[in-house]
Amino acid sequence: MAAAAALLVVAGCGSSDGGGSIAADTPAATPPAVTLPADAPRFVKAASAICTATNDRVTALGQPATVEDSIAYLDRLVVVRRDGEAKLKRVHAPAAQAAEYGRFVALLREQTDAFLQLRAALSARDSKAVTAAGAASDAASSERNKIAIKLRIAGCS
Repeated sequence: MAAAAALLVVAGCGSSDGGGSIAADTPAATPPAVTLPADAPRFVKAASAICTATNDRVTALGQPATVEDSIAYLDRLVVVRRDGEAKLKRVHAPAAQAAEYGRFVALLREQTDAFLQLRAALSARDSKAVTAAGAASDAASSERNKIAIKLRIAGCS
């Protein structure tokens, strides 16, 4: 039972991101693609480019088929997401958007931390902890997606 639940959770890990998110990141939670206007703020263009590149790297990881594959996948996913997060931290938003952008980046960290919790839960074969990690990821992803839409950051679904 825990193995089946875990695979359902991990199956969606790479689909969102900026890094990916856990299966609980259903298509309904994914924001629509945002077309950036030519006059979009520089920070939006930079953040969007980083998110898109990070999502491409996550997609290239493929999808795991077993719990053991999921554990290895999560190890690789965390590395990709931490790299994307580090790059996003170097992007400076204008003062008017700085607090919200800071929260956006913090939520990426929270979601990646949930992936680490998921990895530990999978290793322990703890289905309750898998569910809790999925819920934590979903919560961070949902809030992050709302901020991305508001700031018009594309590619960070």
